[in-house]
Amino acid sequence: MEKKTTFGPQGQVIIPKDIRDKIGIKEYSEVIVDVLDDSVIIKKIKHESV
Repeated sequence: MEKKTTFGPQGQVIIPKDIRDKIGIKEYSEVIVDVLDDSVIIKKIKHESV
């Protein structure tokens, strides 16, 4: 699922709502940001159940 978006003046990027909903990212969710070649990868942190 690809979507076009833009960066704000402070490097912020808006992840479209349908993508956030699909992987369960909500406001203030912590994520992992990684770089692979020329791509930026954003991963949801999966908290372990105890």
